[in-house]
Amino acid sequence: DPKVSHQELLDRYESKKDSYFRPARVKYEELVVKTSKFPSKGEAWAELADMGNEVLRGAPLSAVAKRRSQGIGAASSGGQSDWTGRGSLVTTKVEEALFTIPLGKMSQIIEDGDAFYIVRALEREEERY
Repeated sequence: DPKVSHQELLDRYESKKDSYFRPARVKYEELVVKTSKFPSKGEAWAELADMGNEVLRGAPLSAVAKRRSQGIGAASSGGQSDWTGRGSLVTTKVEEALFTIPLGKMSQIIEDGDAFYIVRALEREEERY
C-alpha cells in the first residue's frame, strides 16, 4: 500500500475541489396563474389570491394546485418540484423568494413575466463542498 501524507491528501482535494461543489438547492411547491388566461391582471391576481386563501384555510396546496394551478405539470405533480438548484429557474423573483422565505411558509403573491406565483419552500440546502 502506498503511503499518502496528510498534505498530499489535502493537495489532491484542493486540485479537485470544484468537482466536490454542491450549489444551493430547494424543494418547493407552487401555485401559478397565467395572466394571459384572464381578461385582466387584476382578475388573474384575484384568482391566485383565492387559491392561496384556500390553502390558508386548510386545503392541501397539492390538491389546490391539481385543481386550479396553471403551472407546468401542476395537475400531475400537485405543484411540487424536486430539488432545484440556484440559477436553474427562469423566474428570478420566484427563485429569490424560495431561497429567502422561511421553510414551510407561503410567499406573498409574486408577479414575474406573464404569471403570478405563490411558492412555499419545503426543504433547502445551502451551497457547500
